[in-house]
Amino acid sequence: MDRKPNISIVCDDLMVGGWTTLAAIIALLSREANIYVICLFGRGPIADELEAKGIKIYFFNFKIYNLPIKFLQLLFFLKKHKIDIVHTNLHLSHIIGQSAAMFAGTRKIIHMHSLEKAPRGLIGWWKSFLVQKADMVIPVSQASLKAFQKAYPLYKNQVKVIYNGVDIAEIRKRCKESKYHRAEFGVEENAFLIISVANLKWEKGLIYLIAGAQRLPPSIHFLIVGDGPQKTMLKEEIEKAKLSERFHFLGQRRDIPELLSLANAFVLPSVVEGFGISLLEALAVGLPSIASNVGGIPEMFSGQELALLVPPANPEKLADAISMVHSDAELRKKLSENSEQSVKNFDIHLISKQYYDVYMELIENS
Repeated sequence: MDRKPNISIVCDDLMVGGWTTLAAIIALLSREANIYVICLFGRGPIADELEAKGIKIYFFNFKIYNLPIKFLQLLFFLKKHKIDIVHTNLHLSHIIGQSAAMFAGTRKIIHMHSLEKAPRGLIGWWKSFLVQKADMVIPVSQASLKAFQKAYPLYKNQVKVIYNGVDIAEIRKRCKESKYHRAEFGVEENAFLIISVANLKWEKGLIYLIAGAQRLPPSIHFLIVGDGPQKTMLKEEIEKAKLSERFHFLGQRRDIPELLSLANAFVLPSVVEGFGISLLEALAVGLPSIASNVGGIPEMFSGQELALLVPPANPEKLADAISMVHSDAELRKKLSENSEQSVKNFDIHLISKQYYDVYMELIENS
């Protein structure tokens, strides 16, 4: 190709979530390709970050009442800018973005960051049809791949697993240079502080963390970073269990590395997990970690003991693991050293190159 490839990243919005590895590599990819970031419905905090880096974002503001005309605008946008590849990320962006790409005649990539379920109904039938037409599917873990293959057994085109990644050097720098103090967040300095970074929805299993906390000494506190539909319910359960003084909710934040600097350990009690990028961030700074043995989480470890893995939805085992990390300084040291040395394969620069290589392979073979 005698020009930079034109790649369109289509997403619902630029809110915080597991797929944001792709958002993180956009600035890196823009050095090698012309990147067109399309938000179908709204903005989100990551939009501000990308725009600050000079990345232009196209907001289409899809609504139910303007769906036909917005769809045509998207289709003509892809044609006008001679988009070589459309890369979609979430359920609605798959349906709308892949449909527009098909009618515009562009190559198509579907990005599966979650454990996909078999589609249902008329919309599910259309989505299944679009999946069959995709040139490549990129799951973020082998677990996501297996779920995809189960949901779409007729898919016969290319599949390549590309794991999520983080900017390891940047995360470590921000964590090390953090000026935060526990008192700012209502946490006592002598508490053993466990941090959990997750969207507050049932898949993240935080209800089991609350149940497990009832078995642990009052010196163990929990910093919960994230927001979501279960926030009110979780707070009610904490109040019922008389744990309000030990759980500290911070809401959605973009200063995760700085917050990690406050903690003694990290926990991710998911019951469903495509990969677990927040766990990867914790491992990158050597934070002793505990996570559920589900989905793509075990794939991070390659047989090494980087974290304590526990069965999902099991408050007793979760509490036992937290108690071990709390009481055993040698275990914390071992987990910290192992994790810091072993996350290099998930560096965002390596992940970015894998995406670029996939794009160029598809373009050159078209």
